[in-house]
Amino acid sequence: MTKRGLITLSAILLFFTGIAILHRYTLESTLLYFLDIESTNIMNASICDANDCINTEIKLDSEQVETMIQLFSQTKIKKLHERSAIQNSYARFFFETEDYKRYEVLLASNEVLINHLNYNKWYVYSITSPNNDLEVFVRKLFSQ
Repeated sequence: MTKRGLITLSAILLFFTGIAILHRYTLESTLLYFLDIESTNIMNASICDANDCINTEIKLDSEQVETMIQLFSQTKIKKLHERSAIQNSYARFFFETEDYKRYEVLLASNEVLINHLNYNKWYVYSITSPNNDLEVFVRKLFSQ
C-alpha cells in the first residue's frame, strides 16, 4: 500500500470512529440501553425515596427487578451535554451486577442521573418520552 493510500485509509477510519463516538453522545435511546445491563445479571437491587434513603430502602425481589428493567426499556432518554443536578427526584434505584459493577439511578419526572459507582462517573439524561408507568410502579412500591 502506498503512503497516500495509508493516509487516506487512516483518515477514513478516524472519521468513522469519531462518528461512532459522537453518535453515542447524541443518541436518544432507552434508559436500559445506557445502563447496558440485563435483569439476569443483577445480584442485588434496592430502591429508596430520594429524600430519605435511610428509612425507606426496599430490597427488590427478582420479579420487581424484572419489572423495573422492563420499565427502563420503555423510557426514552437523551444525554445532556452539561452535567447538572437533578431537581425534584422521587427515587434512587441501586443495583449490583454479577460482575460486581454497581450503579445508582436517580429518577425524576423529567431527568435521570446514572451513576457508575465503580468508576465515579455520572451522567444526566433528559427523559424524551415520559413513562408514567415507571413512576407509578415506584410509588406503589413505597406505599406497600
